[in-house]
Amino acid sequence: MQDKLREFQPIFYPKSVAVVGTSRDERRGGTQFMKALLKAGYGGNIYPINPNADEIGGLKAFPSISSIPDEVDYVIVAVPKHLVLGVLDDCITKRVKTVHIFTAGFREIGEDEWALVEKEITKKAHQGGFRIIGPNCIGICSPWINIPLGPGDWTLPEAGSVGIVCQSGGLAREILETGIARKIKFSNMVSFGNACDLESIDFLEYLAVDPKTKVIGAYLENVNDGERFLKIAQEITATKPFVVWKGGRTQAGARVAASHTGALAASDIIWNSVLRQVNAVKVEDIDEMSDYILAFQDLPELLRGDIALITGLADGGGGDSVVSTDICTALGLQIPALLDKTVEGLKSIEGIVTNILSNPVDLNLGAADKEVVWKAMDLITNDPNVAIIIVQEHMASVLTYRTREAAQEMNEIFLEFARRRDKPIILVLKPGLAESMRAETEETFRQAGIPVFPSLMRAAKAVAALIRFYSSHKARHG
Repeated sequence: MQDKLREFQPIFYPKSVAVVGTSRDERRGGTQFMKALLKAGYGGNIYPINPNADEIGGLKAFPSISSIPDEVDYVIVAVPKHLVLGVLDDCITKRVKTVHIFTAGFREIGEDEWALVEKEITKKAHQGGFRIIGPNCIGICSPWINIPLGPGDWTLPEAGSVGIVCQSGGLAREILETGIARKIKFSNMVSFGNACDLESIDFLEYLAVDPKTKVIGAYLENVNDGERFLKIAQEITATKPFVVWKGGRTQAGARVAASHTGALAASDIIWNSVLRQVNAVKVEDIDEMSDYILAFQDLPELLRGDIALITGLADGGGGDSVVSTDICTALGLQIPALLDKTVEGLKSIEGIVTNILSNPVDLNLGAADKEVVWKAMDLITNDPNVAIIIVQEHMASVLTYRTREAAQEMNEIFLEFARRRDKPIILVLKPGLAESMRAETEETFRQAGIPVFPSLMRAAKAVAALIRFYSSHKARHG
């Protein structure tokens, strides 16, 4: 474990970064990388490399990697592809530790000449004793030391416990952007592209032992060593949830993957079998990936899918009660009847005007009274038949029957019960005609670490995946 952590220290926690391909032209990729590091507040040394400049962006520039007087942990290469091998020779001379090749146009373009150059890149890495990320990738994001993902003006995510391994740079940015919006907090992230040296399994092997990482997500287009992947995946799921999104599952998708990163993809049947075997959590798209990771990040370990549904916070939730029960039941979740004393307690609350109170609980117009909401939540939370509470809120309907201030007071009660941590609470906020208030409420709940989903279906699927993982984990590992 310690050996692996030491090996990846200069990759995810470099003390210095040299950027080859910087210039006074701010549109250049290398310059954009340098500016991103400066804006994010990276505290290590940054060395712009340009043989024709003494200073770039307020930093002293150097003509080459080997001319830097200090040690160099991490090199970003953003030069035309015909110059890359020469840069690597300079890295060998300097004895750098990691090289990230942003430059594209190698094996993935399907030309023998450049596929051979990519093989030469790998040989240079072995000769120089350094590791390579890429080529054709945007590299790492390390929020704990303020390294953003790739070039450009990108917001640094909040540091946390979710590690991401992503073959695609574009999808890595989408995962990051979605994660920032949903308050997913990242430990480390990497886009590794063609993987001529370091590949997905190497990064997964590190995240498996990284003490900062508690949940691992991966977008993969291929795996070169199936046996090794199986071993690492089993090691991951013995201690951490592992959420996998496989690209190139169809014949058409596999053809596109080959032109994207030069990947050769296994069949969907094989992948499904492998992921089931290791208890990994399979997802089909970025929405599922963010939903499931959010659930693993914010919800405790759950072995029971006994859900209390709260509906009708404004104009009656009879229909919501029916379809929500159907959705949860179809996914293997339970909507248990509440204890008789809980139901009697709900019926005795002055202001509730519905008969749907045994679960789902339709608060109807009674939710306009914060006293009603408080008493109902207290009863439901204390019912032993309930393991988790899902509150469904239609903001436009809520604002039809009450003021913004009254809606905020109602939501503050849900927040208060969520903060108690007696039982996890999930908020479902459907997009609609009151987007400003809905977004404001969503942000408030997410800041408090309470997961928010745009539909009951997505919330229920995430909860079901979480319960399946932990139940299977308990059966396998006790």
